[in-house]
This record gives sequence, structure tokens and C-alpha cells, in this order.
Amino acid sequence: MRQYIITIFLTLAIAGVIERTYVVSPDSLGTRNKNRICYFLIFAILSIFIGMRTSYNDTYVYITGYEKAKPISETWGSIDFRLGANPGFVLTNALLKTCHVSEQGFVLFYSILAVGSSIYFLRKYSNSITLSLFLFFATNSYTICAAAVKQVTAMSLAFFAIAFVLRKKWVPFVLLLILAATFHPYVLIYLLIPFLTFKPWSKWTYVFLSAFVAAGFALESLLGSIVDLTAMLGDTYSEEELVGEGISIFRVLVSNVPLFLTFVYRRQLFQTSSREDHLMVNLAMLNGAIMFVGLFGTAIYFSRMASFFTIAQCVALPWCIGKFPPVQRRTYTWLMIVGYICFFVYANILAVPFDDSFRRISFFEYLFG
Repeated sequence: MRQYIITIFLTLAIAGVIERTYVVSPDSLGTRNKNRICYFLIFAILSIFIGMRTSYNDTYVYITGYEKAKPISETWGSIDFRLGANPGFVLTNALLKTCHVSEQGFVLFYSILAVGSSIYFLRKYSNSITLSLFLFFATNSYTICAAAVKQVTAMSLAFFAIAFVLRKKWVPFVLLLILAATFHPYVLIYLLIPFLTFKPWSKWTYVFLSAFVAAGFALESLLGSIVDLTAMLGDTYSEEELVGEGISIFRVLVSNVPLFLTFVYRRQLFQTSSREDHLMVNLAMLNGAIMFVGLFGTAIYFSRMASFFTIAQCVALPWCIGKFPPVQRRTYTWLMIVGYICFFVYANILAVPFDDSFRRISFFEYLFG
């Protein structure tokens, strides 16, 4: 945990350099180059930290699977190109094997993709990289990058697709999602995104939230349909597996902070807001809505589904706070920091101790090993 805390403070310090220092002037070439260097350092530090892991969540399962993978010459004829068979993941691993990439190199490759896409997302959409990066750690969006490699890779590709939605370029959006679905078909939930650019707390928000509340209370009667849907996408969940210990109420409340905040200040926040702002807030609400349904089902399944949109919280909350007057902004910033530190401690020390599952080697061990 000590190494993780050092990594967090180091990257937040670099983010502070991006926001609080400039060369000659804020818009000068020197400032832009300084920012590029800082973003690269953040990307490199975070990629290497989880890229050197040897154990965390399901990492061992993926490493074992990669050990058994064959080069492309031995794999091509046997690839199952059905969506649920994850052909993109199989093909990518075969190419890595063909290039003689080691097991640790395999972990590093997918870590680079996951962290790189996340930093791209935060840089492109956030109004405060320091606050967004803090939330990236505090909401466990970062540690999600170190688990569920197929899902995270699909998410990484989908992050780039969001820009096409905002520019209303539907063909590249759909094509990129299809590519992402060859790694994990659940990413097709991003097909909802074009319908989530409406202004939050209009009538559509109430329709949207009512549907999820109803789904939560009616989950037991919907289980058969959910099992059939997951089977179509290549998963083999049974009804018994979807009904177990639900997500803790603490996690659900934390994930719904953007919903509560935007509701209380809805008149103030959305007077001068853009489609991009609306989408980020709605995606953050979607994350919370899926977590709410998870109260009534199994924690693993619904928290994994919600994690497709967790990073939106890291953009939506700083945007909301940035809309407040200076004194109110400082108050809410500190309340957010204290609250999310408490959640970080709960999630990584009390609920599932980080040190019990995370193991890594040093970068120098990798280079010379």
C-alpha cells in the first residue's frame, strides 16, 4: 500500500504542476510542451505501476491464459469469430505471442492501453486534471485498469468512441464499438450513449431513473431475461449466480453523489451547459443507477457493469464544483476530498485490503529479467 500511496501523491503533484505553473504565459508553446511532458510522466508512472503487477484480482488467470496462447500462425485457423468468443482479444494475444512478448510484457501492454485511454479521457473532458485524477484513484477507476483485462480493453476503445458521439459521427462510433465488442461484448451498452446527451433533470432523466428503480425492485422477475441476454453475449451466468450478496449501500451512495449534487443545484448547473457536460453527468448517473440495481443482485456482476461508466464521475464532479462561486467551490472541494478519502480507505483497506492481493515486481526487475 505504501508504494501505491507514493504513486498517488507523485502523480497528483505532477497534475498540480500542469494546472498551477506555466512557462512565459499560460498559452505559450513552452507551457504546452511542459504540460505534454507532465501528462506523459503521469501516464508512464501509472502504466508501469500496474503493468508490473504479478497478482491482483484476476491477473493470475489472464497470465495463465496467455501462457497457453499460440502464435498467430498456429491460432488463425481455430479462432472463433463469434462476438461472445472475444476474437479481438484472442487475435491480439496471438500477435503478442508471435512477437515473443513475455507474460509480464502482456500485462504491461494492456496496462498501457487502459491507463493511456483513461488519461486521454480525463485530459479531454475534465476542467480540473488534479481533482479528476484524485477521483480516478478514490473511486477505484485506476485499480479497475488492473482487473478484468478483456472488459477494460473494451472500455479503453469505447472511451475514444465518445468523441464521435459528440461530433455526431455515427459510422466511426459504431465501428469502434464493434471493435471494442470483440474484446468484451458488454461494451455494447455504450450504444446507449447517443441517447444520453439530453439536459440532466429534464423529463428524460426521470424516465431514465424510473426505469432503473423499477428494474431494481423487479430484478427477480427479470432474471430469466438477463440470463438469456448474457448467454447471447457469450457468458454463462445462471439465475442463482445473479442473486447473491448485493453491492454495499455505502458503495451505492458514493456512486450516486453526482446524482444528488446535480439534483440539488440543477437550476444553477445547467443554465449554460453543453452537450458534452450533459453526457458526462448522465453517464455518472448511469453508473449510480446500475449500482442501485446491484443492491438487489450479485455485487460482482453489477459492479462490473457499472464500472464501464465510473470514470465519468471523475469528470462530472469537478465540472459541478467548478460551476459554484469561489467560497462555495472551496467548501465543496474539501468536502469531496474528505468524503472520497474515507471511501478510498473503506474500499482499499477495510473492505478488500489492497496489500492482501496486489503484488508487483520493480520495473528494473522487468527490464533485466
